[in-house]
Order: sequence, then C-alpha cells, then structure tokens
Amino acid sequence: VVSAEAKDRIQSPQMSMHNIRLVNVKKMPALLGEVDIMKSIQKLPGVQSANEASSGVYVRGGSPSQNLILLDGVPVYNVNHLFGLFSVFNADAINNVNVIKGGFPARYGGRISSVIDIRLNEGNLKETKVEGGVGILSSNLTVSGPIKKDTTSYMISGRRSYFDLFTRAYTAMKDYGSGGYWFGDLNAKINHIFSSKDRLYLSFYMGEDEFFVKDDFEGSGTEEQFDMSLRWGNITSALRWNHMFSSKLFSNTTVTYSRFHFIDEISIDYKENYDGYSFSHQQQYLSGVYDWAFKLDMDYYPNTAHQVKYGADYTYHTYAPGVNTVKTQISGFDDFNDKKGSNNIYAHELAAYVEDNWEINSLFQTNVGLRYSSYFVNNHFYQSLEPRLSLRTLINENMSVKASVANMKQYIHLLSNSSITLPTDLWVPATDKVPPQISWQYALGLNYIYDRTWKLNLEGYYKEMENVISYKEGTQFIPSDKNWQNKVASGKGWSYGVEFMAEKEWEHTNLSLAYTLSWTYRQFDEINFGNVYPYKYDRRHDINLSLTHEFNDHIDMGINWIYATGNAFTIPFEAYNAAEDPFEDYYGYYDQVSYYKSRNNYRSPAYHRLDVGINFHKQKRWGERTWMFSVFNVYGRYNPVFMVVEDSGDSGGLELYQITLFRYVPSITYRFKFN
Repeated sequence: VVSAEAKDRIQSPQMSMHNIRLVNVKKMPALLGEVDIMKSIQKLPGVQSANEASSGVYVRGGSPSQNLILLDGVPVYNVNHLFGLFSVFNADAINNVNVIKGGFPARYGGRISSVIDIRLNEGNLKETKVEGGVGILSSNLTVSGPIKKDTTSYMISGRRSYFDLFTRAYTAMKDYGSGGYWFGDLNAKINHIFSSKDRLYLSFYMGEDEFFVKDDFEGSGTEEQFDMSLRWGNITSALRWNHMFSSKLFSNTTVTYSRFHFIDEISIDYKENYDGYSFSHQQQYLSGVYDWAFKLDMDYYPNTAHQVKYGADYTYHTYAPGVNTVKTQISGFDDFNDKKGSNNIYAHELAAYVEDNWEINSLFQTNVGLRYSSYFVNNHFYQSLEPRLSLRTLINENMSVKASVANMKQYIHLLSNSSITLPTDLWVPATDKVPPQISWQYALGLNYIYDRTWKLNLEGYYKEMENVISYKEGTQFIPSDKNWQNKVASGKGWSYGVEFMAEKEWEHTNLSLAYTLSWTYRQFDEINFGNVYPYKYDRRHDINLSLTHEFNDHIDMGINWIYATGNAFTIPFEAYNAAEDPFEDYYGYYDQVSYYKSRNNYRSPAYHRLDVGINFHKQKRWGERTWMFSVFNVYGRYNPVFMVVEDSGDSGGLELYQITLFRYVPSITYRFKFN
C-alpha cells in the first residue's frame, strides 16, 4: 500500500520540500541525549551544518541568516541554545515541521534561502497527557489536555538545563565565587473552537540563556564585589483566528510578536572602610530585534481544478543595533557616564501575494504565484515583485517530473564575525550602501515510488544570489560600531548541485539515504582581488545514512552515519619575518608577515562519524517508561571543528592544528508518559 504522504509527493507541484517525521527523529541517537529538530534538518540533502557544535543550517549555498524559521508563523531570529550546541526547539512541544529549499510558494517571503515552518502541538481535546524526560544535560515536561472537553485544549511544555546547579554547588564547597550557565524554554498553546466555522489559537514561546559569574571578597578593611552576566533569548507569540465563510472560502487572521535580545552586563564595586574610598563601575551592552506583525491569509476553492491563496502582511520592525552604556563613580571625583552606539532603527515591511494551485489536466499541475514586497527604512523605500512558478508533469501514477523557479528578496542582513551564529551577531536593515539581498533559484526534479515502499527523489538546482555581504579584508565588526557599513563588501554568490534521497519502509524498519553533490562560490570586488572563490561551506560531498528498527514492542534502535567533505578556509601561502628597527633585529623580535595567495585556499580533513542509540520501553500501571542509551561518534573519529594556524617557532614557519570537540560521547535519558 502506498501512503498518502508518498502519493502527495508524486501529485503535488511543490518540490524541494521535506516533512520531518518526529516519530523517527525521537528514535535516532542524539548528542548528550538532546533530541534536536535543527540537527535532524541538517541531515537532509542540500542542507549542511557548520560543524557538530552548531544548530545553524546552510541551505543550497546560503547562510543561516537567509533561512525563514517560523514558529507558529512567527519568525525566530536566534535558534541557538549553548552557543549553537542545541536549538531552541523542544521536540516534545512540536507537532509538525516542513522544510522548503526551493520552489517557494508566494505566501512565503523575507529570506532568500529556505523556509523552515514549525508548528506547535495544539493539545488534546479529549484527555490529559503528561510526558517528559530526564537527561544528562536537561529535563523537560509536557502537559496537554482539554480545558473544556471537545471545545478548548491546552499544551504547555518546559525545559531547563542543569549546568548552574552543579557549578553553584561546586563553588560553594570550594569557597569560590559562584558562576555557571543555564538555558531554558517554555512553549504554550491554547486552542478554542467557537463553532464549526470559527476557531482561535493562541501560542507563546519564551527562551533564555545566561552565563554568569559572581564573586564577593572581603579583605583587611576592604570589600569587593564582581558580577558579570551574558543573557540572550527569544519571545514569540501569535494569536490566529480561523474562519470559514463557506465551503469554498477560508481565512486566517494573525497578530504576532517576536523579540530577540542580547544583554552583556558587568558590575564592579570596591570599598575601603578605613578611609572611605569607593569605586563603582557598571557597563551594559544591549542589542536586539523587536517585531509586531499583522497578516491575513485567504484560501479560495472556486472549483476542483483551482486552489487560490492570497493575502497580505505588515511588520513593524525595531532594530537595536548595539548600545554600550558605561557608568563610573569614584569617591572625590565627578561621575562618568557614557553611551555609545547607534540609535534604534525603525522599519516598515509590507507584502501581498497571490498563488493558484491549478490542475490543468490529469498530467499537468502548476502553482503559479506573485509576491509584492516593500520596505521603508531611514527615508529609503525598497520594493520588488517576486515571481514564483512550480510545474508537475505526471509520467505515471508512481512517477512525476517537477520544475520550479523562484525569486526571493531579503531586506535584512546579519553582521557576524564567526562561522556559527552567536548572540553577539547583529541584525541590521538594508541601506543605500548595503542593499537588499536577492536570489533566483531554478530546480528540476524527479519523484518515483518503486515497488510501493521505495520513495526516490532526485533534484538538480542552480541558485544565484546578489548583495550578499562579507567583511572586507583586514576588518572586523566591533559591537556598537556606527561605521559598520564601510567595513562590509556587497557581492554575489552562486550555488549549484544535485541532491538524491532514498527512503525505504518495511514493517519494522526504516532506511534513509541522503546525498548531495554541490558547488558554492562568492565574488566581491574588494575581496580576493575581485576573483571568485569557494564559499567556506563549499562542500563537494555530503552523505547521511539513517536506519531505525523495532525489534519488538519493547526495544528499538537507531543508527546514523555522516560523511562530509572538509570545509574551506584560508591559510597563508607563505610567511616571513620583517624587522623594522635595529633593536628588533638585534634581539630577534620580528613582526611576522603572512602572504595569502587566495581566500579559502585549503580544506580541512573530511568529517565522518557513526552514532548509535537503543531504547528500552516498558509499560507500567501508570503509563510507559523508556530508557534511552546512545553513543555519539562511536569509533572516535578526530573530526575537525576548527583549524588553527600558528607560528612553529622557526623563522617564517607555520603549523596547522586541528581542534576536535567530541569523541566517544555516551548519553542516557529517562523518559516517561502517564496515561
């Protein structure tokens, strides 16, 4: 029997889309036992990760900032806990995940590389359910059920890490100051049915990370207190009203709020009791993005051959692009107060779209759409028409050929010094010097169901990007720097490749193979002498092989093997010592000068690892308990996360070092479900 989901892959004109099956994801081995949606997305063809310590995704040559990540329709600006080791999405709170890499429907916009549409669980209208887990790193608990049976339901899910609890206890025993790190998140959703024609949804997410150090010292007549804190997090909320005008016309009216902020605070207080001298210093750095949005989406079914979607949305953006505040008080002197950085930037974004899913005849079906987008910021007005087209040709009931073209526009940029998305990275709007990003993507694909149980997909794509940014050579971003526009170059990007995915389902076993062959390049007039160079995540080969198997009702296991060509990075072609004065020459002190022949001229060694996990389930009177055991990187491969070039100690000599993070990482998690 061919599943409905498999048939839809053949019939639908939508291509380059994957639905993440959460049931299989939860069976797979996970780093430190943390089931992570973003890490699962990284295993899809055409999707890459920066390294094993990052939750960011690079889709078809794009960057993490070019992905539209939606949680119940609300953009999420930072998806990382623990500096990227885990994502902010709690798998127990999620109902559905769709990933779109190309052939974008007109209803999506604002980013140029991908759409990751995540939907929360809506709760159970019939009965209360409680489930959770206790792991090495964190614990979580999810409760859902009816507020009023068959009318109103709720879902609430929380998660918190343990780091700070252990570090507080340790430092207390050692009589040190306290310090630590923690992350946590909370998801909640209410679903209310007014009638057969009206339904209301209210969803909320809040997540926070904090790294902190506190120390108090009392000496002979002196007192000193030191506090330091790094905090960052997201808040999203959405209120959606679903209304049915008739059997042919539906609407969704949504109001949303999204906030991301980063706060760095330092406080020092010093006092000498014997002479009354005191010193106090407070410093705070703040950056963030705040969005209010309203959107209206309509679905119209004029006849069986057409499904028309149209709508509009408006977003009011507030950008806080880095403000540093300093306050210093010294006894006997005037107070010092200073504030540096840019003022808040306010922007208005308006979009409207229409798309028609048209079944031309039994062989041809198309989705044709057009999106209008506009952006007003700092007295500059940008607008664009973004055409979208997808076409499906049915070869037979088990095979179809699809083609698509999509134009996307992105009016914001992410300023980053790092290969991973850090909370210190800044979102900034397009300017006259740094214009909006644009992409055109063309794709051609084949979908085939073989022997009813093999689902095969082959796609080729070509993608052009304009106005992508990179720091000019010899420059870097300093938080609160007003002159960032003069430090970045605007250029072009290309990516093309072939993706293959095969999935096989038996009664108790699932097998998945994903392979990507790709090339990705960048070109900037001010970088690399204007020559084209490989993007840092230009990886020729990416392979992911996954297997899940149920031995019986009590035992199942998951195996995952990953292989990836090494990342590209820049190393000096040669280095030499330059002594500029007799003193340096006499004592042997030299400034080392490195010569770089080209950018990203070297590749790190290939990355590969094997992960294995096994789960033991047992029914209890109160419900079900599960013990989950897994090992990350079973054969202990020394995989490169970073490459470091250092002076070898010889005159002009350089040595290349590889930094490895995780080898043989075992984990254990206890999970429970109450009836």
